[in-house]
Amino acid sequence: MKSLKVTINLKKHAIILSFIIPAIIRAVPEIQFPYPIGFDTPLYFAFAKYHAQVGLWPPYRLFQTVILGGLYTIGIDAVIAMKILPTIIYGFFGLSIYLLAKNYLQWNNIKSLLTSIITTLSIANLRISWDMHDLMLGLVFLTLTISTIKKPQNTIAFVIFATLTILAHQLTAIILISILLILTLTDIKDKHYPIRLIILFIGFILFIYFNIDYLLKLYWIPTFTYPSFQSIVYESQNILMIMKLYLPILPLFIAGYFKDKIMSTWLILALLGSLSTIISPSFLLGGVLPWRYVLLLAVPLAIYTTNTLWKIKIKFSKNQTITIAIILLIHLATFTFLGLKIVPAYYEDPSKIPSNMVQTSIPLYDIEPTITLLNQIRNEQNITLLVYGDFVGWALYYTNAKVIGFGGTYNEGPDLQQVLTKIARKDNLYLLYWNDQEAYLLGFKKISQQGNLALYKYSNSA
Repeated sequence: MKSLKVTINLKKHAIILSFIIPAIIRAVPEIQFPYPIGFDTPLYFAFAKYHAQVGLWPPYRLFQTVILGGLYTIGIDAVIAMKILPTIIYGFFGLSIYLLAKNYLQWNNIKSLLTSIITTLSIANLRISWDMHDLMLGLVFLTLTISTIKKPQNTIAFVIFATLTILAHQLTAIILISILLILTLTDIKDKHYPIRLIILFIGFILFIYFNIDYLLKLYWIPTFTYPSFQSIVYESQNILMIMKLYLPILPLFIAGYFKDKIMSTWLILALLGSLSTIISPSFLLGGVLPWRYVLLLAVPLAIYTTNTLWKIKIKFSKNQTITIAIILLIHLATFTFLGLKIVPAYYEDPSKIPSNMVQTSIPLYDIEPTITLLNQIRNEQNITLLVYGDFVGWALYYTNAKVIGFGGTYNEGPDLQQVLTKIARKDNLYLLYWNDQEAYLLGFKKISQQGNLALYKYSNSA
């Protein structure tokens, strides 16, 4: 019996591998957890339900409105959708990076594939994919836009991708508008000038329509304050975050740097946004927190890093072990972030970057009890439900209640007692919680128990 031999021609199959390899990378933490991963991900369950109810227009924040809302409308469970979609989108992100390197930078197939792999192995990009799903889709469209920016025959694709970039997320819109503005001001004689000017104009109109507050903050500092020594020290945490995420590749980035208007604009804008509060504590570029700009440094840094790795590959063409060893060495922490625990999670920041991706907003042991208890009041109408802040997304999705969070991340007050005092009418008031003693003292009566959690109903009319 003849054995079946499968061979892969990297040059021929590079474009396919640029999707498959990133998708496999993103699937690694996903298959280690039975539910969708990501702290904010449960909110996307609620977004799907909300947009299906109120309509899919206007199509701003495309991922949650058109994609998730559309899927929920046709009967697809948002929990199932969010278990699959982030991995697929990350695969498309790898493909879009490949196309950017191939079509815009004019790199060959293998170098473009290497760019895709290096970019998608970045902890920063994986962090975005973990629960910043709107931004991840925006990065896909942004990089596709850049990949079509040079060739006249790609004008229609350029217009479509540019529009989708602006509709996907305000951060990708800011980057694209900045890039188009620089190109418009510096390449007046370029044959693509008219179409870029038109897109720039349309982009501004769309961005103003959807993000008027962000646009004002981008060009106007409402209350400029001079930095104090204490504020500089505090805000320098963003520099520390940059070092934690990118220190292993910084030498390679420096060695591989080359002049390019688009990459330089992206890099400078992300650096400015990352360090804006050091300049002035009240200065948020585009109204966005600096640490989110720190994550956006990943794409240009990865491209310059790849340029250095390619030079190493060429120099040691007879022995690629060195190149592979360097790639693995600079990404050891990535494997820990994926849940494989290779090195300590030195990059961790409890409020921004988790130790690994294999988690969501609540502990795994609480998810089944949460769903079971919430399903008991799923069909109840005109009720109010109090939950610890980290449970808000789950509660919004599995009930029709008015959900109010206390404590945790998404809250209307620091604790249960303070939130309860703000509620005038307490009839049809429920509580999902784990502290019997506190619940009883505040007038709640237990009606069901699952694991560590219980469902209570307010019964004290006093």
